Amino acid sequence: MVSIIDFVTSEKIRCGLLTLAS
Repeated sequence: MVSIIDFVTSEKIRCGLLTLAS
């Protein structure tokens, strides 16, 4: 089970990686 905090954190990390890649 994934908590909402873990979900938000993973989303922020994914957005951060996309920003670095661009």
